[in-house]
Amino acid sequence: LSNHLSLTSGKLNTTSLNVLTCLSGATTSSGSTNSFVNGPMVHTVATTAATKYFPVGKDGTFRPLELQVSHSDNSAVTYEGEVFNIPANTLPPCIPPTLASVSNVRYARFTRIGPGQFLSGSITMHYGNDDGVSDLNSLVIAQENYPSPSCWMNLGQDITGTGSPVLGW
Repeated sequence: LSNHLSLTSGKLNTTSLNVLTCLSGATTSSGSTNSFVNGPMVHTVATTAATKYFPVGKDGTFRPLELQVSHSDNSAVTYEGEVFNIPANTLPPCIPPTLASVSNVRYARFTRIGPGQFLSGSITMHYGNDDGVSDLNSLVIAQENYPSPSCWMNLGQDITGTGSPVLGW
């Protein structure tokens, strides 16, 4: 995709072999619970700073992701984002004392591919009623402890309980 993806009706089904790839100048609409990318999608970043929106979900669940990144050069870097309706507790076996548990509903995965010089970034993830968030103040983001993915790593929180297009982010 080189221009704009406008999601207005229905789901765009993708797979790991059939990935929607957005080139550096491409943009996407926000999607909705009725229209989103059902599977993985890729955005290319070839600037020093960019915000890329991933209107993704899985099956009937819309969970958009937003990526903000800063690079030290304009080398093309691709980022793949996908949501999985599989419990995160099936991934790394180790949960450190700073985490009570990880999601038993779903998780999101971002993969960075490319030579660009990553400086900083943030990911915005949305959640809904079925995600099991009962205490917003206890909600934190956990990440596989890369490059040794045997344990989760607590990244802390910067959260909001209201938001659009789903319950919170």
